[in-house]
Amino acid sequence: MTLNCWEITKCGKQPNGDSVDEMGECPTATCSEFDGKNKGENGGRYCWRVSGTLCNGELQPNWADKMKKCMDCPVMKVIMLEEGENFEP
Repeated sequence: MTLNCWEITKCGKQPNGDSVDEMGECPTATCSEFDGKNKGENGGRYCWRVSGTLCNGELQPNWADKMKKCMDCPVMKVIMLEEGENFEP
């Protein structure tokens, strides 16, 4: 089973998630532009490329700064491992 970032982190910021009222909905869960990347739903397995994501409660700035944090992210590591040579950075 392929899990998306909100399922891996259990953040609850997907549509109708437990944390939406408190923290808002994460654009990763609704970004259809990246649907299917790394076999994910919307941006769920390509979250590092989605603008305006919240990671650990912090709004992520521009892509270059965000990537520094993403390289250490457990979600990205899981996806890289699962996708192997098919991983789409």
